[in-house]
Amino acid sequence: MIPQNLSLHNFTSFSEANIDFSQVSIACLSGPNGAGKSSILDAILFALYGRTERADGADDLVRRGTQDMSVELTFMLN
Repeated sequence: MIPQNLSLHNFTSFSEANIDFSQVSIACLSGPNGAGKSSILDAILFALYGRTERADGADDLVRRGTQDMSVELTFMLN
């Protein structure tokens, strides 16, 4: 599986985010605590499996103060 694009709406601390992986061959997530590095990995897990290791359910992943969230992952296989 090769990630191509990750789109987030009200997912954890992200109100809106679109990450284009299409030109990336190797990646490193870096930044200060609370920047959202783990949330990006959680979003990929949620898109693939409908759950994450850190949350009991989808309700725990909705951004505070909002009612809905979505995660869309586009990837290439083979």
